[in-house]
Amino acid sequence: MYKLVVLLCLCSTVFEQRNMEYLDRGIVVVCHQRDSVFLSWCLLATDPEPLAFNIYRDHQLLNRQPLHKATCLTAPLADTATDSKCTVVPVINGREYPGNDKFLLKAHMPVQQYLNIPLQRPAGKYAYIVRPNIIINGKR
Repeated sequence: MYKLVVLLCLCSTVFEQRNMEYLDRGIVVVCHQRDSVFLSWCLLATDPEPLAFNIYRDHQLLNRQPLHKATCLTAPLADTATDSKCTVVPVINGREYPGNDKFLLKAHMPVQQYLNIPLQRPAGKYAYIVRPNIIINGKR
């Protein structure tokens, strides 16, 4: 009986699924230069192979062919007087699948190679340590 319990415990850890967070593509768009924008997005662990992407700005395709092996794009800047919505659409075997990942490029966005994200510190009597400028993998 003891051997059976040990065997079941070992098998359950072997076949257990990996815990993963629900993430979207995390699209970021910045005004790269006065006449262009830089778009970047994430490749997900659950994405199938082969995978490509089509990029839309206000329902207009920005790339000529689906992008393979790339998760970024530099595109000409459209009208800066109005807001623009950028969308990344996955393409699998030549077929587009719905892309819910959107980014709103605000009108009159300044030229900068970064996206400024204001920190919101929790209120309370305890001091919180906030370390801005940490990259996704936790290294500076």
